[in-house]
Amino acid sequence: MMRMGTALEPMVKELMREDGWEFGSEDVVVEMPHGRIILTGHPDGVMSHPVLTDGKEAIVEVKTRTAGAAKYAWDFGVERSHPEAVRQAALYSKALFGEVGDVFIATLSRDDGEYRVERIPAERAQQAYDAAMERIGEIGRMVLRDRLPEPEYRQGDARCQSCPYRMLCGNAEVPPQAGEGGLASADVQSLVREWAQANASAPKSSSPAAKAKSAAASALKAHMMASGDYETELLVDGAAYRLRLSEAVGKTIDFEALNELVSPEVREQIVREKVSATFRITPLKR
Repeated sequence: MMRMGTALEPMVKELMREDGWEFGSEDVVVEMPHGRIILTGHPDGVMSHPVLTDGKEAIVEVKTRTAGAAKYAWDFGVERSHPEAVRQAALYSKALFGEVGDVFIATLSRDDGEYRVERIPAERAQQAYDAAMERIGEIGRMVLRDRLPEPEYRQGDARCQSCPYRMLCGNAEVPPQAGEGGLASADVQSLVREWAQANASAPKSSSPAAKAKSAAASALKAHMMASGDYETELLVDGAAYRLRLSEAVGKTIDFEALNELVSPEVREQIVREKVSATFRITPLKR
C-alpha cells in the first residue's frame, strides 16, 4: 500500500501544477539535531502558489487514501484524521525554513483520482510541531536506553501496518487489555458452533435460524470488543474459523456544541441551507 502511494505521488503533483502550484527544489533532504539524536526526512514537495502561499515556498505533504478515508479527511480535516501528517509537515517546515509556517496537506482519493489541498495555518502547525517534539523526546530517551517506546496506536490500527518496527513491538500486536473481559474459551466455541449450525441451513433473513445466527455473531462481536482481540482463529468440531473485528469510523455534527462555540456569522459560512426538489407522478382514480 505504501508503494501505491509513492507511485501515485507524481500524478498528484502534476494535478497540482495544473492548478497553479509551482515546485521548488526537488529531492530535498532535511536534518534537524535534537539532543543526542538527529531527525532526517524528505518532504514530498517544497512548493509555492500565487494565491494560497502568496508566492512563497511552503511544505506540501502528499497523502493517498481510499475514497472513504479521503472523504473523512476532507470533511473533518487532516488535523483530526491524520495528525501525524501535519506533525511531519511542521517538522519539515521548521528544519527547512527555521520556523514553522503554513503547511499544506494534499489528500488524493486513489479510487477516483480526486484530490484536495488543506492549509494548516502556522499557529496550528506550531502546535503540531510542539506535540511532535514532545513525542520525539520520549522516543529518544527510550532509544538511548535501548528500549522500545510504548506504541501510539492500539492493536488493529491501519497505521501500524506500515511501521517497519511492527514485528518488534509486542504491545502493538497484543494490547495490554487483550484477554481481559469477554467470554470464556468454551463459551466462544459454543457461539461459533451455533453460528455455524445456523449458517449451514442457509435460512431466509426472517427465519429463526437467521435470528440465531445474528444473535451469535452479535455476542462474538461484543466478546472481541471486550477482550481487545481483533483477530483470532478457532478450531470447532474439526472446522477452522477466523474471527475478525474491524471498525469503521462514522461522522456526526454536534450542532448544540457548534452553536455554542461558533458565532452566527461563522456558522452561516459552515452550515448552509440546501434545497432539494422531488418529482413524482401519481395516477389519479376517477
